[in-house]
Amino acid sequence: MLSQAEVNRLSAELKIDRERITREFYEILILNDMSKLSWSQNLIFKGGTALRLAYNSPRFSDDLDFSVIQKISAKEVFKFAVTTSRKYGIKIRDQWEKKETIVVEFSITEAIIPQPFGLKIEISKRKAVDINFELKILTSPVSPHEVLFNVQTLESV
Repeated sequence: MLSQAEVNRLSAELKIDRERITREFYEILILNDMSKLSWSQNLIFKGGTALRLAYNSPRFSDDLDFSVIQKISAKEVFKFAVTTSRKYGIKIRDQWEKKETIVVEFSITEAIIPQPFGLKIEISKRKAVDINFELKILTSPVSPHEVLFNVQTLESV
């Protein structure tokens, strides 16, 4: 995890508040772990966080949004959530499956941030028919990880 000194340095250097630094650090951690699972190959990362991490957009977002290429199991996603929760000491606030969506909401508490923040994984189960995607490396100045993931192309945003 990031130390208080690292968060303060990155916040000053990047001119981004401390919560955003910490949030993006956890987003990359979760995406890195998710990318190592076989079912993640059936996902397309999209939305504001994808734009930031894949295309260097200045936009910040609070969610990790995905569409599916092929059907995935909610059970596998929930199993991943439990593993992630245990590995990083974060809480699962909620998780559910509806007809068209799989959602996991984490609550993350860090001593360097005044209050817990939420991080949501939202997977649309509707097959991504009109979404073009490409394999991209996701990077962030707050993390040493480089994550390979299917990402929606800029042209289809």
